[in-house]
Order: sequence, then C-alpha cells, then structure tokens
Amino acid sequence: MLAGTAIAVGATGAPAHAAAPRCNGAGFFRNINRVLLDVPLYFFSGGSTVLCVMSRGDRGDDVSQLQWTLNYCYSERLKLDGDFGSLTRSALIRAQQRERVGADGVYGPETAMAMRFPQPGPGGCGRL
Repeated sequence: MLAGTAIAVGATGAPAHAAAPRCNGAGFFRNINRVLLDVPLYFFSGGSTVLCVMSRGDRGDDVSQLQWTLNYCYSERLKLDGDFGSLTRSALIRAQQRERVGADGVYGPETAMAMRFPQPGPGGCGRL
C-alpha cells in the first residue's frame, strides 16, 4: 500500500480484483509530502488504498472523482455523472498519453502514480 493517510468521503461496495482492487469510493489522501489530494480510493475493513482499478462500465463516486480530476487538472470538459463511459475513457487516454504511461483507457496503479490530482482549495494539482 502507498504511504499516506486517506480520509473517507463516501464509499460504495465493490469486490476486490485479483491484482488491484476495484475503486469503490473517493476521498482525501495525504501524499508523502503531506499534501492533501482528492483521489479515487478502494475502501476495505482495514483502511483504504489509492492503488485501485476503474474501467469502462464502472459507476460511482470514484468515477465522478476521476472525471473531476480530468476536468480540473487536464482541462477536459466531462459531465460529472459518475459513469465511466466512452467520453471518460477517451479523456483518460489523453491524460495517460500526456503523462507517458500506457494509454489503454483503464485507470489503475500505474496511471494513479503518474496522474495529477486536485488539491482542496486553491491549491492546484499534485501527484501521489
């Protein structure tokens, strides 16, 4: 698990994935530099992790947070509807290309570590 502190904002149930769990909520995470970031999370009984997976067809607060990140940090214009559809996938591919990670349209640990995420208030965007 990545070092940091997560603060729950809202979560929905989702089964764990074999390699990385499916994201099931969103919340605030303090990175190694103690900067607070708004990120997708996987919540479990022992806490949470930022190293989770989302892909086309997923729905929920985690997807809404990803859409907000793509809009705020990558200048996309997605509707914040919580639906990981073709527009969200295309925007994610553009962000993956910009960050020079595998541009497959799947949000996972490699993408999470490369992306920038919103900081609360007028703080701009920061990395995990």
